[in-house]
Amino acid sequence: MNYYMLLVLPKRITRKQLVIGLVLSFVLLIGFAALMRAYISPSADAEGSILSSIANSIQLIIMLSIMNQFSILMVDMVRGFHEENNQENLHRFPVSLLVQHHERIKRVFTWFWTIAPVIVLTGIWFRGK
Repeated sequence: MNYYMLLVLPKRITRKQLVIGLVLSFVLLIGFAALMRAYISPSADAEGSILSSIANSIQLIIMLSIMNQFSILMVDMVRGFHEENNQENLHRFPVSLLVQHHERIKRVFTWFWTIAPVIVLTGIWFRGK
């Protein structure tokens, strides 16, 4: 699921769909956090229940998907701004790097948001045991 959300889906959607997806994902994340707070007791969370681990893992995956989509949107928006409004400086160093290598930058963001949760998920599931 994480592979599809982080690596496949961003290539298939437009910018408008991306913004709508970001808003809906954020609302989903907030709603899921409220459900967790209402239905999972703090004592069960302290014991490391399986329900708590599943809920925390789902919340982490949703949050990282939001961050990945936001990263891709940020790169596209900065690149689009410079291509439309800053034509005379496209050859200069920081701007030319972004314009020429925007696909690589987005790929690095995506791989970071894919690999980074390994440590967090290990902590969620094993609780330092």
